[in-house]
Amino acid sequence: MDKRRSTSAYVFFLANSPISWSTKRQRTVATSSCESEYIGQCNATKEAVWLRLLLSEVGYPQQGPMLINADNKSAIAIAANPEYHARTKHIDIQYHYVREKADDGTVRFSYIPTARMAADGLTKALERVKFDRWVTLVYNGSVARPTE
Repeated sequence: MDKRRSTSAYVFFLANSPISWSTKRQRTVATSSCESEYIGQCNATKEAVWLRLLLSEVGYPQQGPMLINADNKSAIAIAANPEYHARTKHIDIQYHYVREKADDGTVRFSYIPTARMAADGLTKALERVKFDRWVTLVYNGSVARPTE
């Protein structure tokens, strides 16, 4: 609480089963929720790239981009459109790795409402109803689908 750093989390699924997940306090203080989400997208993108390589090495090369669901439309727009550059000058350059991987087709971001976000339970305490919904999303194979 004293450091004011956000928490990033992701969950990757294969055949509706979680295979990789992480919850990590961000290294820097984000100046907006958009920046915090963009940093989280960067962490998820790095894991997606690693998972693509792993799957390829074990004989399952991926065709097309890996889908990453995100619940912040502004962060998705920054990854997709370099015209937002003037609004993102304060974001550390290392996080623009997200944009590079979106441009080269390695990953694709899709908006999903927070209530259907599978990583939600990894970032904060949830009230009972939301926790039960999260358990259903993660453990019963009903992973949220994008709403595009």
